[in-house]
Amino acid sequence: MAVRSFASPRSLFLSVLAVAAVAMLGFATLASAHHKTGHHHAKPVHPSGSWKWSKPFALPGKPEVFTLSCASTTLCVATGITSGNPAENDVYASAKPSGGTSAWQATTLQPAADLQLAPGGTQEPLDNASCEQAGAGVDCAVSSGWDDLFQTSDPTGGAWGESMPTEIAFVSLSCWSAWCGELDVNGDAVTTLGAQAESQQQVFNLSEGLSSQPGGISCNASAFCAAIDQSDQIAWTSDATDSPPTWTTAALPSGNDVMQIACPSTALCIALESGHGGKTEIGVSTNPAEGVSTWKAFALPVGNISCQSASFCVAAGRTSLYTSSDPGSASAAAWKKTKMPLSADVVSCPTATECVAADAGDITVGTR
Repeated sequence: MAVRSFASPRSLFLSVLAVAAVAMLGFATLASAHHKTGHHHAKPVHPSGSWKWSKPFALPGKPEVFTLSCASTTLCVATGITSGNPAENDVYASAKPSGGTSAWQATTLQPAADLQLAPGGTQEPLDNASCEQAGAGVDCAVSSGWDDLFQTSDPTGGAWGESMPTEIAFVSLSCWSAWCGELDVNGDAVTTLGAQAESQQQVFNLSEGLSSQPGGISCNASAFCAAIDQSDQIAWTSDATDSPPTWTTAALPSGNDVMQIACPSTALCIALESGHGGKTEIGVSTNPAEGVSTWKAFALPVGNISCQSASFCVAAGRTSLYTSSDPGSASAAAWKKTKMPLSADVVSCPTATECVAADAGDITVGTR
């Protein structure tokens, strides 16, 4: 499941054109600020516990890495923008993530001539990725802060199909099978089927429940989706593929700002919250469809979260990785800490025994 880093506040404008412009600027600022302040290139550290980490390595062409998603131990996808002239928005796929630079293949999805530019000429990155196992196959999608959406069932083959849903400035992306859920800058939740996004999309404005600062969306194979904004609001549906889905919105009982959410099943959602005094908290519900009364929160010093299943979730904070095989217990004691050889901005764990982590320029793979 894809993991999204922190978002910046954005203003609402009266016209669609103005909203689009602000969205573009907001996302460009987000990308720039994220890589200026969110990355701390740490010196290699000795792993603790039973985890063993590979030496950090760069992707081909040494791009600035924005996100990654691993469907299995034999399939990972990452995105990045190369620093060359011309620059390119590339997607990188590997059937052996731990194999180093040469084990990853680059596919250019947006050559320099096609790169969207926000005001000021900043490139808009492909900063959302979601890959899920689909039986013996796999479905992957990547999207940008504009309306670019690319999908494939053959990521290592380089065959990506582009569709352009009518919504703009995607904040977050979460796919299951050929379906994807997207959340845009206006608080619109979009569900799309395969590459037929134009004709198969379902758009639902959650502005009555979510603010103008949407944070993320997470969907799973049970057609359950939950979306959050950067206040304490959450919206959820148990019938994401219906036309129309039935969305419910409410405020989380903690009252904290919510930055990320991961719902690997209908039996678990975890959310990354900004608690009082600047401390981060993890909100947990083992029955999210029953509403906010099911949520509990506890403190954990992390900056992003991800769940491989309802029985394995991870959270990363600088060079520390926290793992839990009982995330539904809503207790810090259920999370074990280990050290990583880099300061991770994104982490994706296809199994409970393998995790792939990345900072702005490097990737490392941990196994146990």
